[in-house]
Amino acid sequence: MNFEEIQTRLLTRIRTQIRNGQVTERGFARTVGISQPHINKVLKGTRNLSIDRSDAILAGFHFSLLDLLSESELHRQLAKLRSVLEPCIEMPILHSTIGPGLAWSSSMAGKERHPVPCWATGSGGNFVARLADDPGMEYSSQGWNVCMIATKTALDTTKADLLYAIHRGPDTVLRKVRRGYGQLYLVTDADVDHPTKWEALPLQETAAERILGRVVWLGREG
Repeated sequence: MNFEEIQTRLLTRIRTQIRNGQVTERGFARTVGISQPHINKVLKGTRNLSIDRSDAILAGFHFSLLDLLSESELHRQLAKLRSVLEPCIEMPILHSTIGPGLAWSSSMAGKERHPVPCWATGSGGNFVARLADDPGMEYSSQGWNVCMIATKTALDTTKADLLYAIHRGPDTVLRKVRRGYGQLYLVTDADVDHPTKWEALPLQETAAERILGRVVWLGREG
């Protein structure tokens, strides 16, 4: 994010507060120590903010640059920070990407490895998988494109937000799992409040045959 983008987002934030009645233009000028005529021109886009003026606005309204980031941008920045600060272990990664409509293969990508934070690697039998876009799981994936799957973690249907890698025959997807009426159901973010749309696991198949493991870490590659 460059300085011009910072200015644009900062002024958008201030215009919204003025429009919503949270602050007046005069009060804004007084808070940041800038004359009202100057502020008026800045808000109208006829004058630019200097770095010093931008700093004064951030300080006057107790904003930081993090407040100007979108949720996805903030997640990406935090992920980059964690990747630098957290000790990692190199884990094997699946040769093929997993996701809706993609053929499943359990083969690993040769000697290729992917770094995973140490805190996520407590369970045995783990591997990393690249993720394709899944329209039904946008909230849970949060834009991440790799995950680590713990294959020896027991199924727990009492926790609503746990994700599992589910082998559905031709493909493998990430889903939440619910229990009811004597069987298990696969649930997407989009259908979590619509039980009639949940995908039932066939009764003749056991959970062990379908559920490859629990997703214990989501990250981003590249």
